[in-house]
Amino acid sequence: MQTKIRNAREYLIELAREVCWNELATDKSYYVITTINPDSYVKNRLLRVIIRNLLLTKRRRSITEVSNYLDSRLNDIYLIELHVLKAKSDSTIFEVAILYKSALDTNFRQQIKDESPAIYQNITMPPPNHPERAKEKFDINWQLAFYGY
Repeated sequence: MQTKIRNAREYLIELAREVCWNELATDKSYYVITTINPDSYVKNRLLRVIIRNLLLTKRRRSITEVSNYLDSRLNDIYLIELHVLKAKSDSTIFEVAILYKSALDTNFRQQIKDESPAIYQNITMPPPNHPERAKEKFDINWQLAFYGY
């Protein structure tokens, strides 16, 4: 699992460099583990900014700790999403969001019970009315602040 997470991280960094102006540190990476709840999506922009900033206070883990955590729960993991939570020139913090099979509908769970987890990398684009959207390359940390930061 460690190799898969490392490869996903490298691909995500490549994607980020294409669309974002931030320097992303590849040698000093940390990870924050979160759980995806399929029944709740926060639509309020202000609340999402607060939640993302709260994630920065969670315990940061190494890639070894993350892979050990994932390996121990591998049979119950349906999806692993990797996002850049915060990028700085000296370190990058990634969010590892996990969707567990046990959180899914019982009928669907039966269909996917033997499948390996999918790994998905994502860079969230600013909304059309956001000031960062007008730029050729945007700030990858835009989700941590309010408009006009």
